[in-house]
Amino acid sequence: MITYRDATIDDSEDFIRLIINTAPYFPKLFGKRISLALKKLFIDNHNLFSHNHVLVAQWDGQNAAMSLSYSHKEKEKENLRTGMLLFKYLNLGMLRNISRLIKFNSSIGFIPVNSYYVSNIMTFEPFRHHGIGSMLLRKIENIA
Repeated sequence: MITYRDATIDDSEDFIRLIINTAPYFPKLFGKRISLALKKLFIDNHNLFSHNHVLVAQWDGQNAAMSLSYSHKEKEKENLRTGMLLFKYLNLGMLRNISRLIKFNSSIGFIPVNSYYVSNIMTFEPFRHHGIGSMLLRKIENIA
């Protein structure tokens, strides 16, 4: 049976797997400390990587799939703080890649008004091929 719930800070390790697996360029873009930074961002509130934007699909009580998504309004409100927190957690390592970071942000920087953005979605390996990801996406559509 599939159930859905908002993520809690205890889901941080699964969240890091979600981001690293769906955005494998993150370590190259942000450096070796990205996993630690993602964990801190996930625990923190009011940023685009916060647990507040993560939905978990569970199958028989186990995390089976996870998504990171947010609205246009949340993106506008939290974009700057997310960048500032990344600089805080990654220190000067981000300065080396500032031009890539600006280009990256501009590629996803605009979300039309009244839109909802699914940033990352993943079904974890043991739960694939059961339609859980599709069901999670439909749940996100209902939320949006």
